[in-house]
Amino acid sequence: MNQSPQNDQAEKERKMRASRPKVRTGCATCKSRHKKCDEGRPSCLMCIRVGRACEYRETVDRRRRHAGGVGLGGQMAGATPAANYHHRSGLIILAPAVPAAAGQSSLDLEERQYLDFFRKATAAQCAGYFYDEFWQRLVHQVSEEQPAVRHAVIALGSLNYRFLQLRSGASNRALQGTFTLQQCNKSIVCLRQILQASHLGRQSTEVALITCILLVSTLLFQEDAQWASHHLQAGLKLLKEYTSHNPHQSSVSIAIERAFAGVHLSWLAFSTPEVIADNSFPSPIPRRFPEISNDISTANDFVVSLARLVLLGSPRVASEADTLFSELGAWRKQTKASTIAFQQRSQRDRDALVLLKLWSEVLYVILSVETQSSPEPREIRYDAFLAHFQHSIELAKRLLTTTSRLEPVPTFSVNLGVIAPLFFCGFKCRDWLVRQEALLLLRRWRRQEGIWSSDATARLLTRVIGIETGAFGPEDIIPMAARIESVHAEITGSNSGLCLWYRRAGDENWMTDKLDQ
Repeated sequence: MNQSPQNDQAEKERKMRASRPKVRTGCATCKSRHKKCDEGRPSCLMCIRVGRACEYRETVDRRRRHAGGVGLGGQMAGATPAANYHHRSGLIILAPAVPAAAGQSSLDLEERQYLDFFRKATAAQCAGYFYDEFWQRLVHQVSEEQPAVRHAVIALGSLNYRFLQLRSGASNRALQGTFTLQQCNKSIVCLRQILQASHLGRQSTEVALITCILLVSTLLFQEDAQWASHHLQAGLKLLKEYTSHNPHQSSVSIAIERAFAGVHLSWLAFSTPEVIADNSFPSPIPRRFPEISNDISTANDFVVSLARLVLLGSPRVASEADTLFSELGAWRKQTKASTIAFQQRSQRDRDALVLLKLWSEVLYVILSVETQSSPEPREIRYDAFLAHFQHSIELAKRLLTTTSRLEPVPTFSVNLGVIAPLFFCGFKCRDWLVRQEALLLLRRWRRQEGIWSSDATARLLTRVIGIETGAFGPEDIIPMAARIESVHAEITGSNSGLCLWYRRAGDENWMTDKLDQ
């Protein structure tokens, strides 16, 4: 059938490729990978998602070369270098394309860059797998008005950017933490001015608490356990006073309490509970676990609350063990039943559900071993839960290896994560295969969750396994006398060395061991 001239012309126009100017200002990493770059500074979203180093190379558009000329060092003639980019340890960080906001007028170029980076990337990373009002709304609002919060945010953003660069293989020498320390000091100076007031009103106290959470998070990511503990104790004490004077909760107070609970759990996962147990704010035992389908963030609150109680060794857990087992068992069934319904949800919600399943398995094992009476020694009881350990490893693997995601994987978080459950499985399960799979996941996916990185945790777990197994082979059952009951570790020095304290089952004496980088 012949086409009319009009139809033929329309077909040609439809097939004709639209002519658009090529983007010449994207990052070098996206160009080399032939990916579309959103030109975000200091790192574009594509590089953040895949965990690659984002580098911008100054290029001169050949269409404009004659008009402007090229000066020494490849700079555009007639332009002031500081107006276009700022050099820091070999990195090029370009200035924002938009003018500074009212609250940023006192900030220099680098500070504005990292403030912007926090808002675009770090806040969601710190929130982890759940939407968090504190990290994703409250901090942004308060940082516009309060310098203490603003500089703490900048410090955390710069630290997150440094982590991403190191994760991508950038040189340590190019990424010193001097800038982060300077911002922390600025924040502390502003915080002291708030705390020195004769009377702390509700708003001033909230600003102090928000700043404290940000500073503790920064110190945890810097692996500074001593100062993180100091600030966390002070913050928890102030939080107690705040809640006692303000019994009626607001959206701000709820967000702050949730954030403290997340940071507290991040600390407890690898620390001695006695260090801050006395100053920890109350964490009620959940009477009824929430419906996951209604609010997955509320479900996260319940898991965090229970995890904190278990890790603190609260006597309330033992006294109400039957109630907890009943509720936790019903809730674990609910998480399994929710899998199909969550197929229509976002990838973030699906990942969050997997994470809740992972922590539910781990908490179930801990509660079973710690609270149920049995003639067997405690460390031997863990052997009966091999299926739970195997399922936990599969859940962690599913969470880390998901490829069909549109959002970046949280790798820099102070909320529920995967490092602590993986360490628990590798430590308490004496099955050789489970232990090797836990180590493989820790070594392969670089993450920072609170004070512990996946690399340091893998080193610690490797040493613990080595001490336990000794001359035993993969098929041997590790005898009770060789098993380690408790471990405590601290990161020492600037080279991420590890100091390990461990105690074998049935022995009251603590042994020490040092692990160099």
